[in-house]
Amino acid sequence: LKTFIGTALIKLATGVIGLWGSINIYFFSYLRSNGTEITKLTNSLIMLCAVIPASFAVFLSTRLGTLLGYKTVVRICACVFAFSPYLINLSLNLFTMGLFYLLVPITCFAISSIPVLNCLWSQFPNDLNKVSGSAVLFFSLGMIIWNLTFVGITNPDNIKAEIVNEEAFFPPEISHNVFKASNVMFALSGISFLIGSFLIEKRSDSSQNKLKLEEESP
Repeated sequence: LKTFIGTALIKLATGVIGLWGSINIYFFSYLRSNGTEITKLTNSLIMLCAVIPASFAVFLSTRLGTLLGYKTVVRICACVFAFSPYLINLSLNLFTMGLFYLLVPITCFAISSIPVLNCLWSQFPNDLNKVSGSAVLFFSLGMIIWNLTFVGITNPDNIKAEIVNEEAFFPPEISHNVFKASNVMFALSGISFLIGSFLIEKRSDSSQNKLKLEEESP
């Protein structure tokens, strides 16, 4: 049960990485209000630079899990995920935004995903489909929760964006709330990830086989 709860907390936390498509307008609005040129290609380039390197991290996941241990890998990812976004408070620009709000969190998600699922599967060897579906459900739920949190803090009055040169931007009184909103969002999701990383356990192969036999026996 501890591992299931831990996985649920981790998946809720990492749901934050699925928000970029809906909240990037607030960050771009802030940068534009501070003199940064934002074009239609800006978001695509940032996503490309963040997602491609992070996708290679998936291939390192199993190797790191075998080398360091699944729990250790997940806990390292949890610490990096929880604390790195706060570095953006020092300076928000296109580079730091892409690095600390996209590349680092996505990489932590990619590296930790397989170890987390391995721990979950080891505890429920006869219910792989159910627990895998639950993990996806909690990730989706996390996306909803963090989106409501971010938008609720940044734009509580639901003010519409302004169209400038065929691009949508929010006025400074809205976009300047991104620091407060992101700090709250990453504080809560980071705590969720950290707690979850200390709850998950991987059952040994012998214990898994014994559990399978016990559940399959009449």
